[in-house]
Amino acid sequence: MIVSEEQRRIVELDHESHIVLAPPGTGKTELLARRAEHALKRGVPSESMVCLTFTNRAAKEMKERIDERHPGNGLFVGNIHRFCALHLFKKKLIPRFASLLDEAESSLLLEECKKDVGYKGETKNDSLLRLNAYLVQMEKEFPNEILQLPSKEEITSWEEDREVCEKYREIKRRNVLLDFDDLLIDVCSSLRGDNSPSLRYSWIQVDEAQDLNPLQWEIIRLIGATDAHRVFFGDCDQAIFSFMGAKMERLLDMRSECGLHTLRTNYRSPSYLLEVFDRFASSLFPESRVQAEAAAAAELPEENALLLSEVNGTNKEEAGLILDRLLPDLLAKSLGQTAILVRSNRSADLYSSLLQERKLEHFKISGQDLFHSRVVKDLLAFLFCLSNERDRVSWFRMFCVFGGCETLKEAREFVTELFTAGLTPTDVLHEKKRYPLEEFAAHVRNERIVVFDTETTGLDASQDDVIQIAAVEIVRGEKGREFEVYLKTGRSLEETERIHNISALFLEEHGVDPKEGLRAFADFVAGDRLAAHNLSFDSEMLLAALERCGMDDAGLESLSGDESFDTLDLVRRLHPKRLSYTLADLLADFSVPGENTHNALDDVRATANLVLHLLPEMEERAAALKERCDNAPRLRKLREKLSDFWVSCLRRLDEPTSLSDFVVDFLSFAGERAGYELNRKDLGNVAKLLRHMEIRCAEAPLKTLLKKHIPEYRYFREADLVTGDERIVVSTVHKAKGLQFENVVVPECVDDIYPWWNSETDEARTEDARVLYVAMTRAMKRLILSNHTISVNQWGRRFHKKRSPFLRCVESCFRRMDLLPLSMERSERISGTWK
Repeated sequence: MIVSEEQRRIVELDHESHIVLAPPGTGKTELLARRAEHALKRGVPSESMVCLTFTNRAAKEMKERIDERHPGNGLFVGNIHRFCALHLFKKKLIPRFASLLDEAESSLLLEECKKDVGYKGETKNDSLLRLNAYLVQMEKEFPNEILQLPSKEEITSWEEDREVCEKYREIKRRNVLLDFDDLLIDVCSSLRGDNSPSLRYSWIQVDEAQDLNPLQWEIIRLIGATDAHRVFFGDCDQAIFSFMGAKMERLLDMRSECGLHTLRTNYRSPSYLLEVFDRFASSLFPESRVQAEAAAAAELPEENALLLSEVNGTNKEEAGLILDRLLPDLLAKSLGQTAILVRSNRSADLYSSLLQERKLEHFKISGQDLFHSRVVKDLLAFLFCLSNERDRVSWFRMFCVFGGCETLKEAREFVTELFTAGLTPTDVLHEKKRYPLEEFAAHVRNERIVVFDTETTGLDASQDDVIQIAAVEIVRGEKGREFEVYLKTGRSLEETERIHNISALFLEEHGVDPKEGLRAFADFVAGDRLAAHNLSFDSEMLLAALERCGMDDAGLESLSGDESFDTLDLVRRLHPKRLSYTLADLLADFSVPGENTHNALDDVRATANLVLHLLPEMEERAAALKERCDNAPRLRKLREKLSDFWVSCLRRLDEPTSLSDFVVDFLSFAGERAGYELNRKDLGNVAKLLRHMEIRCAEAPLKTLLKKHIPEYRYFREADLVTGDERIVVSTVHKAKGLQFENVVVPECVDDIYPWWNSETDEARTEDARVLYVAMTRAMKRLILSNHTISVNQWGRRFHKKRSPFLRCVESCFRRMDLLPLSMERSERISGTWK
């Protein structure tokens, strides 16, 4: 809800470029969604708009709010990597065959490259990825202000590191693989070389702009039309990702070019917390500070709502006292979440292990992301394969689990060769092996097949109607009769008329009752097999129309089984590395007569011509593919191990299913059939994922779950699994950014953590202060800061530790509570100095 004048002004911005400085808790996510809604209401075309976010959580929240008020809007909302992937495919800049590697898969591939070249250096994989991106950008002659060379400290062996990077690029090229850096570099390169206005957006909104790196800034500059309306939301006080190349200075520099707006009203935290936040930021980074004001009236903190604790002991003793003395009180006072936010993965491990000892359930976010773990990647790979049988990277993993491949390298080479030849693993997983090219070619040559197409009021089968059906029969290799019917609808044609040129008036004059039209189509088909270009869409729309008309037994049973053919799939098998498989591009590239006008009759005539043009090639390839399919040992093993479960999954697609139960069924099957074992850590990772699925994924038909939720999990990070009802969360500060908790405990506030021990420059120390600020500002009601006084090095020597100098400016805001380890407590009592 927009409640302030400052928010209303920002919502209504509609031209030129602007910066909105938005401290934590100022209602930014709602504002981002409202701005997009306002633009859509004003008639800004969704295809000329783009909303870029930094986190999956923010993108999901924003998209859900927009979709609720503007269903089917088509607006892109997501992070910049996802935007770049869609841009590359949409603009036909990379083959549809290409697959994306995430960070974990890139790291595994680098390890393989190191082994192949006999690498003896010590450069970490994330540094090698940065070096590789730099080398590629140098080859493409990117300007110096975009280039980001890893520091000298990161690169341990320049020549060896270059050799690893060259090997890495060679394997990616050979297997048509892309990593996240490739997405950004390829999009930037294409935009720099193409000034076509069709590639530009007129309405651009960017969240968390302070976290963008120079390459991302350049892409955002390039995607905008000359007079584009751009709004950048950011908070320089939360700029903590310089180690990933983020440059908040760009946002500061742009203030002279943009209208500047500030959100000052905080709706999250009470006035006493805002005073702490403001004192801290004003003292340590005043040049970027925006002072926030509480939306509610000023209030005094309850006892211990602001607590500064010092533990006369080590960090481990500090952790024990926090969990035994402070945490119980927080849990007793509040039903909300309590977060323990630490600087390092090692500290997160410490707190997690101590909580486990105390049998306290908690959610830990640190170290290797859960979505990079073997078991989660494997089970999600199965779900990805089930929802998209051409997901090559996921099949790499399935062949390791079920297909007898010993390594991902072996699986990658086999699967890539398989797809290049025109086969898919699913060909051997059905009850009866599929030989699509042979079956289709034989049917077209010797029998009757009906090629059909539809036009509709939209893309949602549950809501939209079929308004035109056209078909052409092919009998023994020759085109025969044609069929066409228009169906009346009560749906609006406002959005789709410009695509298919079918007006409401035309349907009123020429359309028939849907039931009559569907019956006429069924009579034309006469029980014969069907084919369509992108069959899944047309069949889904027709099946939904049949169900609405009460015609489930209309004689079109082949729509819902394996009896129909998809000409899109057939062409992909024949020509797997094409940039595009649209009907228009195929007609042009193969010089096939016909037009792709988005009129069903024109399109189906063109599809029939395409089929007959490719028929000799299908016949030539079919026998060799069948032999290969029958004689590949890995395919035989995959069928032996996985076919039963795969077939059972296909049968469950229309049945109401719990996604968490389905995942358990898969892991149980993998254990029984393939000897797939889970260790204790695996079980913990799976439990986190299952809990999220139980809470967020309501029971629905399996195909609905696969379509709605599985694409989201592809881009999730572990922090995205936090549902809000966990009592205790342990996280590193960086991974908690974007989250909020009723109670926040920030331990280890000492001088070599805040600031970090090797931060030598003022710039680095200021960012360390911002890290602590981000930790503090996650608090909605209570904030506890703690430090210890003793550190012990690896040789057992003890050193005195000082409280972080960053806290001097806010110490007076807190109530002091110094804690002693139990052994020292007893000693103090005996000596009479206990207070």
